[in-house]
Amino acid sequence: GVSTEAMSMMNLTAYRPVIINALLLEIVTGNALIVRSEDSTGIHRVLYSTWDYCVRRDIKGNPVEVVYRDIRRYGDMSEKEAEGIHRSVADEDEKFTQYTLYELKNGKWHWEQSIEKAVIGSGSWTIEDNPLTVLAWSLARGDNYGRGLVEAESTAFHNIDILTEARNDMI
Repeated sequence: GVSTEAMSMMNLTAYRPVIINALLLEIVTGNALIVRSEDSTGIHRVLYSTWDYCVRRDIKGNPVEVVYRDIRRYGDMSEKEAEGIHRSVADEDEKFTQYTLYELKNGKWHWEQSIEKAVIGSGSWTIEDNPLTVLAWSLARGDNYGRGLVEAESTAFHNIDILTEARNDMI
């Protein structure tokens, strides 16, 4: 009905800033990761740059392993997640790094989340339901990471810089 269409449009509108920022990362670095999650408040998409994720691809360029990291606040963790985490101070705002590993094995994506070596979650996804979108602008055969326009045109940028310096020296 109409309400379903309206909700779909709202979700797409919320997705727009993530897509725009992903395109900017693609142009500059050639790489971006979008992770989709869903909870009681709706569908969320988080964008990661290569500062916060790494990927291993097969020879055809398909991702076979992805690791990304998040910063988690202790006060936002469930009791199950907080088990096994060594805390230096009793502070709800203490922050921890959470790592999530996805591996493609036997036609399924298997995932595991951990904080400080304590596994806080695991499971698997079918290939179709995989929440990861690993983007690469220009990917050479056998490479794990793409090249963006800035890297591809770095020689031209360097030449412009040299010409500008030469022109400034003449003035």
